[in-house]
Amino acid sequence: MFTQQLRPGDSFLFPKGLIHFLYNMDSRGLALAVSGLSCRNPGAQIASTAIFTSKPYIPNEIVKKAFLINGHDIAIIRKNLGG
Repeated sequence: MFTQQLRPGDSFLFPKGLIHFLYNMDSRGLALAVSGLSCRNPGAQIASTAIFTSKPYIPNEIVKKAFLINGHDIAIIRKNLGG
């Protein structure tokens, strides 16, 4: 996982296809995000489905390291998502 803490006036470009999320670290302050997309209909991807049910599978060793889970947990998640 890559993290980047932004301050007022900063900007960040998400590379095409990068799974991403935003988190406001200041629970008492408001955050404003402005986004721009590279086309009129960029589509969407459900991250859990993309990761755990892809064909071919993302190797378990990569998923274990990325999510700090074990092989048993991966099998349960894949089963519950229909993978």
